[in-house]
Amino acid sequence: MTEPHDPVPKGLPLPRRLDHEPPPVAAQLGWRYHHLGIPTTRVRPDEEHLEPFGMHVSGFYDCPYGIQWMRFDPDSPLHELIRTVPHVAFEVDDLDAALEGQHVIYPPGLAVRGRPGGHDRVPRRAHRAHLVPQGAIIGARDGRNVMKKVLRVMVGALLLAAGAAAEQKDATGCKDHPLFTRMPEYWIHNCRQTQFDSISFEVAQGKKTAVEGQFWQVSYYPQATLREKPSELQIIRNFENAVQKLGGKVVFSRKSLSTLVLTQGDNEFWIEVTAEFTGKHGLRIVQRGAMQQDIAANAAAFSNDIRATGHAAVYGITFDTDSASIKPESAQAIGEIAKLLKGDPALKIFVVGHTDATGSVDHNLKLSQDRAQAVLQALVRDHGIAAARLRSFGCGPFAPVASNDSEDGKAKNRRVELVKQ
Repeated sequence: MTEPHDPVPKGLPLPRRLDHEPPPVAAQLGWRYHHLGIPTTRVRPDEEHLEPFGMHVSGFYDCPYGIQWMRFDPDSPLHELIRTVPHVAFEVDDLDAALEGQHVIYPPGLAVRGRPGGHDRVPRRAHRAHLVPQGAIIGARDGRNVMKKVLRVMVGALLLAAGAAAEQKDATGCKDHPLFTRMPEYWIHNCRQTQFDSISFEVAQGKKTAVEGQFWQVSYYPQATLREKPSELQIIRNFENAVQKLGGKVVFSRKSLSTLVLTQGDNEFWIEVTAEFTGKHGLRIVQRGAMQQDIAANAAAFSNDIRATGHAAVYGITFDTDSASIKPESAQAIGEIAKLLKGDPALKIFVVGHTDATGSVDHNLKLSQDRAQAVLQALVRDHGIAAARLRSFGCGPFAPVASNDSEDGKAKNRRVELVKQ
């Protein structure tokens, strides 16, 4: 990123500031500190809703340090930089002089059209202007009816250099997924990749299906220099068309979201595209596949756990998605359970199925019962274990061992346990 510069009002000399001195704009130009504005997403009890701006403000009248918190409605008409960058506000005696030579991005008296409630113009006492001088965004509030004017200098995470926004670089370690290029003038804000995960995709209104395999997540933000941001529909259609040209299909689509499936050779990809009115959009992609089993189930470990705690978790047994059909790679784990039972003829166990919290409780209870029964039948049918030594039970989502708020936690909760009778 280009080295940012602090905003320099026209005609202001900048000698080196001493530690005890106020900022040069205060010492030499007479600007008076007014407040520090900080964007937030937190709802505060003392908020005041400024409907024409689509924002909620709080703290200005109560905070001894002059901090004003600003929470914005999703459809706020204010510039994205105003909605995302903290700013410092000063009172000035000559607003026109303070704004001279600056690049105004939100001028005084700007009409705000299309706001709910029929407000077509910002109240005169709250007119704002925001500018781009040497590396920062400056704005103004014109309060002529109360005989004062406020100049706002916004500084923070988004600083501009030489009058233009520096190009934002991709987050460290992030890159585009091989299936897609990116839209022009976009950068990767964050990304995540896991070798194996289970992700729920929307396939109909109110219905989702879980897909397991290698997982990628990529979030794209528009560059600050992008003047006309694409609409949500434009973003969604771009990805839909790209997938359809490769022979894929649209499984489900609604405003701001599309679920796509693409098969290339032996690989099946499930893709979710989400878009926001700000131009931000994200991809979640799963290449369907079985997990590589790195940890072998072990009869001795099961025996130790049962002696110590009365139960043992078995993670090597997997099933088809939303089904009680046991996958072939589960054979080794089931064989180790049989080895445990054959090594201790007096041992009787409950085979207990567990799910994560995805889906309805009733569905998960039945699914966990069916899966536990499938493991019981495999032990009897394939390993000759007496059915009288086994009982199946479905616990559904009621005994989690990790949080269901993350995919890793959900994976830990989907398990079979052996409980001593």
